[in-house]
Amino acid sequence: MKYIIPLIFTLAIAGPCLAAGRPQPGPRLYRTMADVERARLQIKQYPGLAKAHATSAKMTEDSVRRWRKQHPASNKHSADEWLALGAKSPRPPIPELLRNASCYALMPEKALGECIREQMLYCIGSRKAQGTWRDLGIHEGQRMLEFVKAYDLVSEAGILSGEERGIIKEEICRAGYFLEAWLLDNPATRFERGDLYCLNINIYPAAVLGIIAIGFPEHPESGRWLGVAREQIVKYLLTDFALDGGYGEGSAHYFQPIMEAILEFMTVCKNTGAYDYSKDPAVSAAVVRALTWRMDLMAPDGRNAAIGDAGRHWHGGREFELAARLFNKPDLSWAGRHMLALSQDFPATDSANALPDPLAADFSSEPSAPAHLYASYPWSGYAFFRSGWGATDNYFMFKYGPTWIGRRETETRAVMAGHAHEDALQIELHWKGKPLLVDPGVGGSYADYLNYGGYWKATIAHNTVGLGNPHGHDRLDGCYDEHVREHGADFRYEQEQRIIGRSDYTIHAMGDAGDACIASVSAKTLPDVVHTRSLLWLRDNSLALVFDRLDSDRTQPYEWYLNPIGRLLEKDGSFVFGDGQARLKVIPLLPEGTDTRIMQRGDPNVPPYYPPLRTDGKTGTFRWANTSLMIESVKSRTADLINILIPHGEKCPYVETKLGAKGCMLSSADDLILIGAANNDDRTLSVDEGAGFVRLAGGSASTYALFHGRSLALRGQTLVSCKLKSVEWASRYPFVLNALISPAGKRASFGLPPHPMEQGLVLEKIVSDKRPGIAPVEVEVSFKVDEKPRRVILRKSLVDMPSAAGPVAIPAAAGKVSKTILNFLRDSEPPFSYNESTNMLTVTIPSGASQLVWE
Repeated sequence: MKYIIPLIFTLAIAGPCLAAGRPQPGPRLYRTMADVERARLQIKQYPGLAKAHATSAKMTEDSVRRWRKQHPASNKHSADEWLALGAKSPRPPIPELLRNASCYALMPEKALGECIREQMLYCIGSRKAQGTWRDLGIHEGQRMLEFVKAYDLVSEAGILSGEERGIIKEEICRAGYFLEAWLLDNPATRFERGDLYCLNINIYPAAVLGIIAIGFPEHPESGRWLGVAREQIVKYLLTDFALDGGYGEGSAHYFQPIMEAILEFMTVCKNTGAYDYSKDPAVSAAVVRALTWRMDLMAPDGRNAAIGDAGRHWHGGREFELAARLFNKPDLSWAGRHMLALSQDFPATDSANALPDPLAADFSSEPSAPAHLYASYPWSGYAFFRSGWGATDNYFMFKYGPTWIGRRETETRAVMAGHAHEDALQIELHWKGKPLLVDPGVGGSYADYLNYGGYWKATIAHNTVGLGNPHGHDRLDGCYDEHVREHGADFRYEQEQRIIGRSDYTIHAMGDAGDACIASVSAKTLPDVVHTRSLLWLRDNSLALVFDRLDSDRTQPYEWYLNPIGRLLEKDGSFVFGDGQARLKVIPLLPEGTDTRIMQRGDPNVPPYYPPLRTDGKTGTFRWANTSLMIESVKSRTADLINILIPHGEKCPYVETKLGAKGCMLSSADDLILIGAANNDDRTLSVDEGAGFVRLAGGSASTYALFHGRSLALRGQTLVSCKLKSVEWASRYPFVLNALISPAGKRASFGLPPHPMEQGLVLEKIVSDKRPGIAPVEVEVSFKVDEKPRRVILRKSLVDMPSAAGPVAIPAAAGKVSKTILNFLRDSEPPFSYNESTNMLTVTIPSGASQLVWE
């Protein structure tokens, strides 16, 4: 090959001058000459794109070298001969072909063009002989999309004869029949793909079928195919994603190819004038919602939280840029470039898939960083809290929602089918940009039901709560094979979570009070068990309080799982895990009879299906692939488990002091935190039920929280209390309060149980004595603030806070609007009272979640 990397850069930047007299690419579907010129200029302007281009060019050079080693340039072959050679190959180099074509568009070098011609015919020969490149719809769709894009880049560049273009077009159109078959839902297709339904199996065939229809309108089926593709894409977008945009399969990895297929189809539609989805408000809003969810999934280091079958990677930056261009979303553009910038610090082998295509990237628009630091997705079940969007900020994720959305499953094996994991109510924690608790994603082969299913997909590998085995076997007894012989091949030392749907969880609280965030959710994650996880997270230092309440009608072997990064470094009532970069201190406040066990890589008798902890198992090269396992076990009918998580560097800033049997005081040079559970024997912090939290500044409570209780007091002085104002509902509304209050920030988040009529049919008409009609459910909440407010603004919401500017006035032209409707149309200014002597503010709060600000 004639060129080397320095020459490649010269060609890319000099462009048309050096390429004079050579055939120029004439893209039709994806890239125009304007795109090529912009790419050449941007490679010169942006170091990230320059590195991406250098990486791509080097890979192209290696590809051509390998190709020429197998097929020397002196051996000239006709089209028929290349087709015949390809027919003997089951795996043609299609991904390499697209990369080579992209490089050719930037630098149309003759030797590279000859190689592309040969590879194209070779790939077509393979498909003609087998009828497909890959049997599965998603993989065939991916390969065909890559091939069509490569063909689009070079079809008019003069490297293919008219006859050769005809052969290629004929096979591309023939692929349409295969892709269309994957969109059918009948016994014939189920015979091929089984009864398993996956979104990715259908989205890719639909998108690529539409692209083929647009690219080759002369084909007799193209008109019908385009109609089918448009209907299918919109259907899946609006049904297999949650209403809030969360990806239905619960997998960060599979979100990327699905969104790639959707955006590539919409790009072709817009470029060719077939349809402009950016002007379709319903579709564009759905796409932007999904991409915003994916953006919130991004951790400070630019990698995604590895939910479901995934790894921690930067994949998705290309889709952000493409969507930003289609829908004019500067924050998505910022996210893509942020991921690109962070990926430059890592080896090309890790970041190659995250690097953008220089031809596709459009940096002409000005990006702007997202403004929100709190995001709640109640339909798909995710909450994200962060201190900022920088690489050294703090980040906390809570995943609590459905196992999947819009899926059908008939898998009956012990291991859950699909790409979701048994990870409900799990958490992820990052401190100063460093991950300390992460979802392990997936390792090994999907077909490895023991390791993949028993560990990577299973509850044990996630930071949540599960059940031990009903036989009482110790997981370090070294008798796994014996247990399998006795109990069967599906024996595990732990029981897996059940598949949960939207009706299996209830959100009690979700909110952002500025310096801290709160979340509380109950879910039926385990057979005959209700698990309620309540969380408090401090924005400035990423400290987290995790309160788990477990309730069943019989004694259960509850197990609390934590997978901290690093090894156990200290153990003295509390536990410190970590490595040379960061540490995590775990302070348990547990009921009597709780057993705590730490397992680490190299421990003897580690179960064979725990790959990360086995000495013979493979672990990743990144620090988050090397974890310990902490298990808190208790046998009980009900149990309250409280754990405090403190991220820190070499030395923990807090000194821990016991505050009775069920409490803890954390003190540092400039901070004091009190935490306690109900019925504690130290009355410094008093909680009637559940648990309480107080952060002190200057002797006063700067932030305080109550979990599943009705009162919280500090040294005998009430901080927050509540009572049921609607006495008519007393027998049907056993209320408890979740509250997070920041007097300094003048913000609060409250959570009450849902209205009784939302939980089931109420046959009796509950009528108020004071006003006609069905009595409302109202709770009077009193809480301590710094000074008397001028006004209070309330919003019933799980997703955002009201504005301190107050409610927007309804125009007089709207006429008379009922108070009930007004509460849905805008924020309200509820009446309040204030006690000057106690500084207690009293407000009536409706059932469900409410957010308050005051001034």
